[in-house]
Amino acid sequence: MEIMVSTSTENKGKRGNTTNWIYTQLKNDILAGKIESGTLLSEIEIARQYGVSRTPVRNALNNLACERVVVALPQRGHLVRTITFSEAIEAFRVREILEVEAAGEAAIRVTDKQINELKQIYQGRSDGDTVWWNYRFHVAVAKFSRNRLLVEFIEETLVLMQRLLIDHPDMQRDSTEPERKIIEALETRNPEIARDAMRNHIQDAMERLINKSNGKNNISSDL
Repeated sequence: MEIMVSTSTENKGKRGNTTNWIYTQLKNDILAGKIESGTLLSEIEIARQYGVSRTPVRNALNNLACERVVVALPQRGHLVRTITFSEAIEAFRVREILEVEAAGEAAIRVTDKQINELKQIYQGRSDGDTVWWNYRFHVAVAKFSRNRLLVEFIEETLVLMQRLLIDHPDMQRDSTEPERKIIEALETRNPEIARDAMRNHIQDAMERLINKSNGKNNISSDL
């Protein structure tokens, strides 16, 4: 399968470190669903399409493997992971611990400018952009906590959730009410109110997953 990657002249001019640039482009394409779960990524093919050597491609793929975005298959390449039902439930439980704490810290440290930035993300949602929008919103809240390790762990967990939402679009929701409540909670600068808003959002999302999945039948148990 040919992998369609972002190789515009504008992007190439901004790429800086080649490995980081390829890593970012591949990760964004995977998170946006442009590269589907189960796709086998070839170093040779990606290097050809990007117009670079195989070394930065290999390094970028290894970085993605460390983040569990892809799985390294010896002598074959790297496979874009499919999230399992058990992983999804585990990810929600981890998210509840990490993101609730991040929301509390964010409420203490967030600035008016950052609140406005979050509102812009919130208002910028479009019908075809739900998954990427969800990722940007939650990462932004995490970054407002100014806790680097929290941000890294939350981003890694959110990657799994992005794959779930892409692979199972019926689990996406139309309402943006939970995000609105999180913004309002952050505006209070009260950490407990912010934690409660985030906790309610994540718990509701996990319950929706369980209800819609009907056990493991609708979600892959592979990889």
